[in-house]
Amino acid sequence: MKGAVLIAALSGRALAQHARASGYEPLVADLYCDRDTQRLARAASRVAPRGQGFDQQSLIDALRGLARDSAPIGLVYGAGFEHCPDLLDELAVEWRVLGCGRAAVARVKDPFWLAQFCAQVGMPHPAVAQAPLRSDWLVKRRGASGGAHIRLASAAPVTHGDDEYAQARAPGEAASLLALCDGQSAHVVGFTSQWAAPAPGAPLRYGGALRPYAPQQSFADAARAFAHAATRACDLRGLVSFDYRVTETSFHLIEINPRPGASLDVFTQTDGALFAAHVAACAGRAPPNPLSFCGAEAAAVYYAPCATAAPDLSEKDGFSDVPQAGVIGAGQPVCTVRADAASADAAILVLQERLRALDEALMKGEAVAL
Repeated sequence: MKGAVLIAALSGRALAQHARASGYEPLVADLYCDRDTQRLARAASRVAPRGQGFDQQSLIDALRGLARDSAPIGLVYGAGFEHCPDLLDELAVEWRVLGCGRAAVARVKDPFWLAQFCAQVGMPHPAVAQAPLRSDWLVKRRGASGGAHIRLASAAPVTHGDDEYAQARAPGEAASLLALCDGQSAHVVGFTSQWAAPAPGAPLRYGGALRPYAPQQSFADAARAFAHAATRACDLRGLVSFDYRVTETSFHLIEINPRPGASLDVFTQTDGALFAAHVAACAGRAPPNPLSFCGAEAAAVYYAPCATAAPDLSEKDGFSDVPQAGVIGAGQPVCTVRADAASADAAILVLQERLRALDEALMKGEAVAL
């Protein structure tokens, strides 16, 4: 083993899985302490929630407890810090933060700075404003993740909070570039296609992702060039995702997520190389060779169609983020469903079958036996 590493995120399972595959012992602080997170981690601690994120003091206390009898190489963070980047500086006093710094996170998550930067470098980006200029615009919350916070302007209240802004709706399907950034250059890990799982009041709630995705060359070239420019402008470090809307004739950058994200679940076939590359890139070391991936992988978040008891999926292949016992409310995430196959079409078919079987079992109130 290479030693212990702290992991902090709203959900730390995916990072723990990659860290374990890379030879590290994960020490995880997150909101859920799911069954597989506990299995993967050397130790895991549940953090108290606050609003749409976590209570900051609870997180710090959890990390201190996890690190007390260890000497972690540093702290890798996932989703949950975009709305509180100052917390990264506070954590950096005690541990080496392996990821983008506070200034980088604050900059790329400022929608008005990002729109201006895109205009400077020639990257198409939807117009943004403090309030929607048309009813078909979107209302978003600064620093949020997962898409559940995004609403149509026509359905949003007339008065918007200080943490909200409006963005014109770009056409096309969702696609994302995952890159390893070393502060000077961005090294492509791969492209994914993504989709939404619409819910009442949340038409763009995150649904899932698929790899491989073969973008048109013009888009691929522009996305690579933009990732390089953003890395240099903001000192981006480690795994960063660049999210787009893409049609056959156009593309628009939507946002930058300056940390490892949901697409980790479709880049698992690297024998731990991806996590090791993240750690190296944070130190300014570019990967010596491009990472390669075989076959295809798909992953989707399964949301409860109705209030249900947490299913027992702890020993089932293809299910992650398996919750502990308890009741899960309607519309809340139950688990992540995953599939791999020789081709993208085959992976999607396997994924759809697993989602359908889980849906039928929970709707009938039956014990899950998939």
